[in-house]
This record gives sequence, structure tokens and C-alpha cells, in this order.
Amino acid sequence: MVTTLKQTKFNVKKMIDKINDRGSSLMTEIQLRSHNFVASVQKMEKELIQQVKQIQQMKTQVLEEQIDFVDKTMLNIESMLTEVELMNASSGLQVFQAPNRIERTLNGVPSYTCFYPPHEDDAITFIPSQVNFSVDDGSFGKVCSSVCARQCRIVREGGCNDVGVCGTTVYFVIHARDHLGNKRSTNGDEFEVTVLVPDGTFFHCNVVSCHQSDDSLLLFNFKLLLDGKHIIRVLCRGVLVPDCPYAVNAKHGIEYRVRARSGAPRHVFGKEGSLAGELCRPWGICSDYQGHLIVADRSNNRIQVFNSDGTFLHAFGTHGSNAGQLNRPAGVAVNKNQEIIVADKDNHRIQIFAFDGKFIKMFGERGFKMGQFNYPWDLDVNSSGLIVVTDTRNHRIQLFTADGLYISKYGFEGHDAGVMWKHFDSPRGVAFMPNGRIVVTDFNNHRLVIIQPDMCTAQYLGCEGSKILQFLRPQGVAIDDHGNIVVADSRNHRIQVFSDLGELKAVFDRVITGDNHAQQMDRPSGVAVTPTGDIAVIDFGHHRVLVL
Repeated sequence: MVTTLKQTKFNVKKMIDKINDRGSSLMTEIQLRSHNFVASVQKMEKELIQQVKQIQQMKTQVLEEQIDFVDKTMLNIESMLTEVELMNASSGLQVFQAPNRIERTLNGVPSYTCFYPPHEDDAITFIPSQVNFSVDDGSFGKVCSSVCARQCRIVREGGCNDVGVCGTTVYFVIHARDHLGNKRSTNGDEFEVTVLVPDGTFFHCNVVSCHQSDDSLLLFNFKLLLDGKHIIRVLCRGVLVPDCPYAVNAKHGIEYRVRARSGAPRHVFGKEGSLAGELCRPWGICSDYQGHLIVADRSNNRIQVFNSDGTFLHAFGTHGSNAGQLNRPAGVAVNKNQEIIVADKDNHRIQIFAFDGKFIKMFGERGFKMGQFNYPWDLDVNSSGLIVVTDTRNHRIQLFTADGLYISKYGFEGHDAGVMWKHFDSPRGVAFMPNGRIVVTDFNNHRLVIIQPDMCTAQYLGCEGSKILQFLRPQGVAIDDHGNIVVADSRNHRIQVFSDLGELKAVFDRVITGDNHAQQMDRPSGVAVTPTGDIAVIDFGHHRVLVL
């Protein structure tokens, strides 16, 4: 009995020790979590306060600059008034110079700087989290401000150059951002857009919301009225947004018919082979803003870069499937950063290189899911950096961000295909059009498909045949500065150029060689339009490039 009682006492004391140890451990854990909680809250507090200070500083800087400019303007006016008083008090020619002095001074005062309300408002708000506070997801709240002119951007749709054609409409998108660079919802009331026409007159453009799911995007457009530069100013509360003033140089359309009738190419370069400057079954071609011609030398598994006259510059790429290697590359495009984007067709992926050929990144793999490819054939990139790819054997096109993130698609694939893919059968060439549309060569249906920005609706242009606006296995497609469509009508061995409404501009169906002999192209594939308006063509069967 005594032994049992002693054991009981021992067990009780042991349990007391365990309880004390457990309590101490829990108190330590609670203190640690409390410390971490407080540290996390303090960190979020510090970040939010820093954001408020950043917004304060940016808003104050803009207003102080406005005050400085107003002060300088007042000094100029006071100086002008003093001079005018002296002129009026004198005799001779100085009396007649006074009006000119007044006019010069007042013309130097931009109304958008001096006669505006304050260029900033006091809109700085803190929005607490609407859900229970959590340290793990940082749901403490956020700091918001109004639209900030210096964080906004304007992008011209349909191209990254500054050329347009008289009588056509140009479209711009304003990307509204707050002082922290975040998207800012707005109805556009903060913005004012004016266009200075070459004859010295100006007009205002309406700014409207252009995207139902993203109300930080605003649209304005106008018609190019005269030859010459149209100067665009976009103001947000009186402050010019970056890249403004923006100039669009309006020109009359290119006379393709004259070039087509002559048949004489400006340049011809390349021949079958694997040496530098030689080509073997090339397919894609593009031109950068400097006029370099970049060619996908398909069966040599490389990319070659030439000057506008065909002088070889450099090449990169070897056969393989590792990063930077190529397997029968087809389409090629170049973005505004002069990065070369390649449809690495038989590796079922897209690769991006620096202009000198250094590998940057890649995306995609073989498959039929979103973001996967089954022989990606051609691609294009727009002024915003978006990349569109013809996913040929998945019978669709796919749209990606500049970083290769999937956005949307048009076409049929996988379990949804059934017999529907016959309505969009093996798309080949692709190009961005003005106002967000995309044109695709519907290879086996012998026509073009013009896809609307919603990536849901489309219209068809052309049909099978050899007459004007008919096609046989169309391949590459490109858009010139004026919105005209250039198509490689491959099995008709010609290039057709027409407007997006189907108005024929020209047909290039023969090439006059050096001995004045007329020669037909052999299955032209890729096409591109250079900054000077020339059409560069891959003459596939002749393993060469024609610049028409």
C-alpha cells in the first residue's frame, strides 16, 4: 500500500512538472508569435507610411514646380511691362516695338501651366482591409491616390512608329496610373488631349473608357488631316504625361502598283547553302526600326541578321533543344527593345534573344492546353509588347504578355475541336493590325481571318483561287504603316497588297533579274514591311530574300 501511494505521489509531481514545462513552452511560443505579429504589423505600417510619404513628395514636387513656373512667368511679365513703359516714354521706333514685345512675352506663357487650377489634388486615402486582418497575407489595407500624370503612359495602337497615312484614323490608349505606379480607375475627366495640325491649327480629342474589364485604360483617336507632323499633347491636370509631345508624321500612301509593274527588286540576296549569308528553306522575316532584316533560316536552324541592303551582319543558333538552340525556326519578330522573338517550331516553344543573339528567356511546351503549342509557326509583337502566336496544329492563335504569360486565344483545340477546326485550319502567318485587331492566314482554307480585339469574333477575306483577292495556301502576312495588308500568296507564287476592306493595292507576281529576265517567285513565305515602305519577301524555293 505504501509503495503504491509513493508511486502515486511521484506520478502527480511528474505531471505537475509536465504542466509547468508545457505552460512555459506555450508562453514562449505565444511571446514569439506576438513578437512576430508586432514585427509584421510594424513592417506593414512602415511600408504604408513610406508610400504615403512618397505620394506626398510627388504631389508636392509637382505643385512646387508649378509655383516656380508661375513666379518666373510673373517676373517676365513685370520685366516686359517695365520695358513697354520705357518704350512708350521714348520717341522714335521704340514706340512701335512695344506691341511686338508684349506679344512675344504672352506667346511664351503656356496656358496649360499657368492658367490651370493646382496640378495636384489632396486625394490620398487609406483603405482598410475588408476581411479579417491576417499577417500571413498582409491584409492590413492599402494606400491609394489619384491619377498621377508622370506615372501614366500613352501607347499608339497598331504599331510602334510615328508614321501614318493621310485620311486615316490613329488610335491611342492612355494607361492611367497612380503615384505608386498602380492601375487607377478613372473616367478620363483628368485628361485633356490636344492635337496641333501641320497648318498651325489645333483641336481637342475626347477621352473615353476603352475596356470593360479594365477602367484604367482610356482611348482617344483622331484623323490625320494633312501631310506633316501632328503634335499630340496629353495633359493630366495640366501636367504633360511622359513621351509627350508625341508626333505622328502623316504621309500619302505608298504607290505599290508602280513598284509591282516595274518588277525590279531593290535588293536580292541569299542563295542555297549553310555559310554566312546563305539560306536553306528560310521561312520568317521581320524588320526593326533601323531597317535591319532578320531571317529565320529554317533548315540551317539559325537566325541571320542583315542590313537593309542585304549585307550580312551576324547569325546565331545551333540545332538542338536546349535553351538558345533551335529546331527548324519559322516565324520571327522584333520588339521595340530590339529583342528578337523566335517561333522555335519543332521544339514547340517561343524563345526571346537579345539583338546580338544572347538567349534571354523562353516559354511554351508541346501540348494542347493554354500556353502550350503544337508546331507554333509564326508570331508578331505590338507596341505594348504583347505577343501573338499561330499554334498551327492546335488550329488556334494564342495571345501572351511580353513575359510569355497566357492571356487569351482564338480557335479550336483539344476536346472542343471536333470538326470545328476546319473553320480555322492550320493558321500560318499572323500580324497585329491597327486598333487591336489581328490578321491570320487560314492556310488550308485559302483565306485571311481578321480577328477582333475581343478574340471571339472575326471576319473572313478571300477564298480559294488564283484571281485577285483569291489565295492558294497563303503563308506570311504583314501590315504596313498605313494599315494595308501584305500577303504571301504562296502557291500562286505572288504577293498581294490590299486594304483591310479588300481594296486591291497591288500584285507582285514577277521579278526582273539582272539580265532583264522575268522570273516567278517560288512559294513566297514570310513577308515584312521595312521602315522605308519596302516589302521584304522570303522567296522560299529560291532560298533568297527579295526587297521589293
